This record gives sequence, structure tokens and C-alpha cells, in this order.
Amino acid sequence: MLRVRLVAKRQEYVVEGLMMVPDTAGPKELQELLNHMLVDAPQFVFRLGTKVLRGQLDLQLADSGCSKEDICEIGYDLPEEEPRIEASIAEPEWVRAVSASDEGVLTGSYDQSVRFYASGSTEPVALKGSFDTVTAVSWINENRLVGGSADGSLRVWSRSNPESPEQVLLGHVAAVQCILVDDSIIYTADYEGFVCKFSTSTEAAVLPVAQSTQRTKKTRYSRPGVAREAIPTQSCIPQKAHESTISGLAMHEGHLYTFGWDRQIKRWKLPEMVIMATWTAPDAISAVSMDGGLAVTGHSDGSLHVWDFTSSSVSLNGKDAAHTGWVSGVVLDPLDRNRVVSVGTDGAVLLWDRKDLAVPAATIREACASKVLCVDWHADLLAYGGEDKTLAIYRT
Repeated sequence: MLRVRLVAKRQEYVVEGLMMVPDTAGPKELQELLNHMLVDAPQFVFRLGTKVLRGQLDLQLADSGCSKEDICEIGYDLPEEEPRIEASIAEPEWVRAVSASDEGVLTGSYDQSVRFYASGSTEPVALKGSFDTVTAVSWINENRLVGGSADGSLRVWSRSNPESPEQVLLGHVAAVQCILVDDSIIYTADYEGFVCKFSTSTEAAVLPVAQSTQRTKKTRYSRPGVAREAIPTQSCIPQKAHESTISGLAMHEGHLYTFGWDRQIKRWKLPEMVIMATWTAPDAISAVSMDGGLAVTGHSDGSLHVWDFTSSSVSLNGKDAAHTGWVSGVVLDPLDRNRVVSVGTDGAVLLWDRKDLAVPAATIREACASKVLCVDWHADLLAYGGEDKTLAIYRT
């Protein structure tokens, strides 16, 4: 027998006192116990330590740090609420990139278009002037936004003038994979492992990255003559940062973090762009979300891993085979870092508890033949898109 204290997350479900339960008890037996102690008790999820209790107590005691001689605290709460669908919007082509904000949702598409959907609207405003498949989008502020293309160029638009970009950003000769806006700087990374940085200023300027290596090799994404637009142009000399594609950029405590298909995570000193530390992931990193030193990475083998960069010894835990294909996108809940959504080329959209990646907390979309290519989460707005040419918007 075990001595346990049941700890409710919500005041209305609190029960008092220590209890004796068989060490072979599991969620079913604990639920029955609460059914006798509470009036109209709902279904609960039980936790031993940080892990959801899925079987017998004695099988999870070791991982929880509790022994049979201790008083074990078992937390219980209502099950995770699944996000609710708000809109399903058809687009002309595959949705390759998405970015959400208070103002609304941006999408980048295979039809070479960036579209803006104002908050609460399903009618898009098309932003004109892209040359190729739009592979990355991001907000700069509430009125300005940036989109990167497979031709390596980027364009900055103002919402007040969707007919023409206000600036073209040049430097990459391979597809832009990700964009990070940090105060007055736009960091970008590409398919060949290069990083550029640009100013958010509307004035044309040159911002070379220190210790740069200029490329001469042409790629299938190269677009000669892209600079010949009659639009203010800002240029960057790119720096080689990874041996292959960079899939994510993040900022923490004034340092830039880059994540790549070469399995490397690198921390850079700014503004010099000097490597300070390198970590190696178990597999190619295909997606990343980072908040306050906590990062979740998705991988080409379908796994998820959680990294804590807040201490000198970076800790790592993960989930193998979270998806049956590549993890194409991952995003932490901006209001609760314990929640994370992943999307994959297996078509699945899954909600996870990052402290317990054993099974999804909720399945937002079942696996199917249509790949999901991108996802973003801002406040309570979750948006994703992919091969089915649909922008899906949820409230969480």
C-alpha cells in the first residue's frame, strides 16, 4: 500500500487528507476514489511528478523521485481542452509559411504570393511583388512585414501599400528558410547554411556580417537579375554558419541560436557573429521553437526533443517517432510553455505536454496523405497550412 495525497489543480475539486491506496492502483482506481468523494466528479488526468499517470503507480515511482516509504503527491486536473476551429480558408496553392500576430495571419504560398488575413477576417489582402515560391514570412511590427522566397531574395511590405514592396533585401542565393526579427535587425537563413542580417530601417543600406564567406556557386534557387527592380535595395554579405540547411533561428539573452539539418545547434556572439558554443542533436533538425532559453526541436526522423539552454549543462529529453514523417513545424504555446504543437509531413497536427511527451495531449488533426508544412501560435491563435491548400485557424 502507498500513502498518497491527492492534489487538485482547481479549488472546486480539492479533497483533504492522506489516503492509502494499493501500489498497483492506476488512473481508473484513482478516478473511482474521487467519484466517491466528490459530487458529480468529472474525468480527471492524474500526474505523478511531471508525468501523466498511465499505468500502475509502482511502475512510475522511480521516475517520479518518490519511494514506497514516502507520502506521494498525485496531482489531478481536467483533461487538456482541444483547440477549436475558427476558420478553414482555401488558398490557390500549397501554404508554405505562416506567421500570426495581433493584427492577423500572414501566409506564404507556392503561387509566389504573400497574403494577409486581418484578425477575424477570411478575406485575404494579396501583397504583390514576389518572384518565386514564398518560403518564409514574419511580422516586423504591426504595420510592416517581410517575406522570403525560393530565389533567395526577401521583400518588405507595408500593410498600407500592398501593391508594391517598400524594400528588397538581397544576399542569399539559395531559398530563404527562416526569418527572425529582433528589435532593429532582421536575421535570415537559407537552404545552403548561410546567415544574413538586415536593418529594419526603410532606408537602403549595406550590413555585412563579420568574417563573411561570399559564395560564387549557383544553385537551383539562384535568380540572376533579381536586383534590377526599381525599389530601394538593402544588401548583405552572407556568412556560412552550417554545412547544410538552417531550419531555425532564435534569440536568447542577446545571443543568436542557429539550428540546422547538419544536426548542429550553435550559439553566436553578437554583433561579431562568433561561435560561442555548439551542441549536436540526435538527428537532422527540421523545425524549432524557442522561448526564454527553452527550445523544442523537430527532426527528420519524426522525433521531438526539448532543450534547456538556461544552465551551463544543457539538458535534453525527447520523444521518438512523434510523427511518422519529417517534423515540418513546431511551436511553443506563447501563454504556457508546457504546451507545444507539432506538425509533420505525415499530415498530423499534435498538441503535447512538453514535460511528458509519451503520448499527445490532443490530436488536432489525424495523420493523412496531405503534408502540413508550417505552423505558428500567437496568444490564443493557432494557424497551420500545407499541401491541402488550406489555412486552418484555431483558438486555444
